[in-house]
Amino acid sequence: MAGDGHKDRKRLEDYERLYRGLFEQTAFGMARVGLDGRWLEVNDRLCAVVGYDRDELLARTFKDVTHPGDLDANLDKFRRVLEGQDSSYWMDKRYICKNGLAVWVQVTASLIRDEAGRPDSMICLIKDIGERKQTEEALRQSQEWLQLLIESVRDFAIFSTDPRGRVASWNAGAERCYGFREDEILGQEIDVIFTPEDRAAGVPQRELSEAAELGQAADNRWHLRKDGSRFLVRGAVTPMRDRAGAIVGFVKATHDITERIRLEENLRAARQQAEEANKAKDDFLAVLSHELRTPLNPIMLAVSSMIDQPPRPEELAPALEMIRQNVDLQARIIDDLLDVMKIVRGKMPLHWGICDCDDLIRRVLEIIRTEVRSKDQRIKLDLNARNRYVNADAARLQQVLWNLIKNAVKFTPEGGTITVSTRNECDEILVEVADTGMGIEPEAMRHIFDAFHQGDAETTRKFGGLGLGLAICRGVVEAHGGHISADSPGPGRGATFRIRLKTTDVPGDVREAGVRSVRDPHSAEIPARTRLNILLVEDEPTSLQLMSKLLVGLGHDVVTAGTAADAWGAFQQTGGFDLIISDIGLPDGSGLDLMQRFRAVRSVPAIALTGYGMEEDIRRSREAGFSAHLTKPIDFSKLAAMIRQVAT
Repeated sequence: MAGDGHKDRKRLEDYERLYRGLFEQTAFGMARVGLDGRWLEVNDRLCAVVGYDRDELLARTFKDVTHPGDLDANLDKFRRVLEGQDSSYWMDKRYICKNGLAVWVQVTASLIRDEAGRPDSMICLIKDIGERKQTEEALRQSQEWLQLLIESVRDFAIFSTDPRGRVASWNAGAERCYGFREDEILGQEIDVIFTPEDRAAGVPQRELSEAAELGQAADNRWHLRKDGSRFLVRGAVTPMRDRAGAIVGFVKATHDITERIRLEENLRAARQQAEEANKAKDDFLAVLSHELRTPLNPIMLAVSSMIDQPPRPEELAPALEMIRQNVDLQARIIDDLLDVMKIVRGKMPLHWGICDCDDLIRRVLEIIRTEVRSKDQRIKLDLNARNRYVNADAARLQQVLWNLIKNAVKFTPEGGTITVSTRNECDEILVEVADTGMGIEPEAMRHIFDAFHQGDAETTRKFGGLGLGLAICRGVVEAHGGHISADSPGPGRGATFRIRLKTTDVPGDVREAGVRSVRDPHSAEIPARTRLNILLVEDEPTSLQLMSKLLVGLGHDVVTAGTAADAWGAFQQTGGFDLIISDIGLPDGSGLDLMQRFRAVRSVPAIALTGYGMEEDIRRSREAGFSAHLTKPIDFSKLAAMIRQVAT
């Protein structure tokens, strides 16, 4: 028996050594804690974790070093083990170290019972998990930051799905873009945002399969909002994988590019329009060069012929008439260009009055009667408007009618018919000019009223012209608050132009007396002195000599000056004139400044002659004191009429 006792003691000593070796040499902190919470045994590793030496720690309880925030949970677990509800417990908790800092530990505790089976103490294994907790905290913060970033991105829809394509997360940007709230779409198939045709073609699942196989699937595609409206998105799908590489879901980010694509398309359209406008400008300049040079050619030939071989008297009149007509043609081209510039700048001057549209039409037909007869054309009048009176600039409105009827005659072959009609619709008069001519190509119809746009090259070569007439017509009609339109069944089937203008009521006595449509300056009988003392200022010697000769031929006394200095000297010497006719651009100054000097001495009627004919030029000449403004080249008959008007 004594031998058995010796063996038991020996076995007990071996267990004690083994226990002590494990207790002291383990890489983890170990402790035995009494039922009252006092430390009964602690190893060096635990002391190193909390920073206390062994004696300091044994003088405390585990409650003293447990973080207050974890103490209640720790005591609850301790109680459950003591009461037999749990055989052991483990928890992540914080210890307060000697230096006051907290350290994260993982505690695993089991109950030790005595020989009678009563609770004696608890053995605790304590592992320092501070590094792991730091990593977890960093990961948690990263996840929070990522989630915050995802939620704060409102221009991009960012959402995730499970492997089968069911929505698992949905950010604020997705809600804004697609219209679904998060609680409405979570768990739904991602197909809900795809168009019916894409769903039928299996695009949603094919997109996920491509992302799984290639690592990403990206494209531009139409998607659906909650309300069913479509918008274009640029999107990319990326798979999410676990550490083993298995796909656990997908992340998709989309961006609404509808507006950007629209802007790009608008930019392309604007670029195309600019290119078309640039080409139209080049074409126009080529035609302008042709139209300006063509009338000059016979003039140059005629002048050269007259110099080399002086014409016989009977040959002189036709040659001079040809020169006059060609110069007039060039002047009309320049006037058209100036009219277009006035329209573009919104500064076309209008002189308002009551006009009779039927009377204007008849006047135009009288002007072009000879041309109509030469082409054996038929003019059909259908003037049925009960109220034919409008408030308008008669000269400008007649210009529009002349352009439209002239074009109809021009583009209608011999034997064709031009129909001019009027009728009332509500409070408007509708004027139509229809022809049986060559018609208009559908493509050309888009630009029919645009300045510097013409038809095909063959038509331009055949009929000539700058393509400004219809642009001027539109500008004049719209300046009157009206509308002009055109249509054509196609090439060879004629064309119809329509003008709509608001009518005005005219008193009966005025209606019976008749309304003057256009004042003819040549027929105006304005009292004037038959013999005037005129100062003529012009720096171009030939023009100065010829105009002086023509004015003297009308019975006037003329003093000429080629510079502003000569003109001022003549004015001072004579004490003044009955009329001043002056160029604006002079070699030693401006005719505007010269006129202001004259007015400072005394008021005198004056006519400005200049190559500058824009509205701003006319305004400046009037402000300087000129009574009238004529643009070169000058029709002398118009100058004579203007003299009668201003020199009363």
